[in-house]
Amino acid sequence: MVLRFIPSLGGALTAVVPIALAIAVAPGWDLLVWTVLMFGGIELIFANVVEPWIYGRSTGLSASPSSRRRCSGPGCGVSSASCWRPR
Repeated sequence: MVLRFIPSLGGALTAVVPIALAIAVAPGWDLLVWTVLMFGGIELIFANVVEPWIYGRSTGLSASPSSRRRCSGPGCGVSSASCWRPR
């Protein structure tokens, strides 16, 4: 869980040990491919669904796309903090 605080590298660094084990244990490519796919899928779901939901609930901010869509004007993109509004 500590590596999740490193935004760009955290998810990739957590996959290093399981990928190394998949390479060392299995003679073919199957286990390696499944390991990479599972980590990629879980990382996408966790980073884009679970974390915004948990952080939104704990801070009182809405992380739903509908609240971000209501913003307009320069500097108010999808990832802009000004688009987040209290519930």
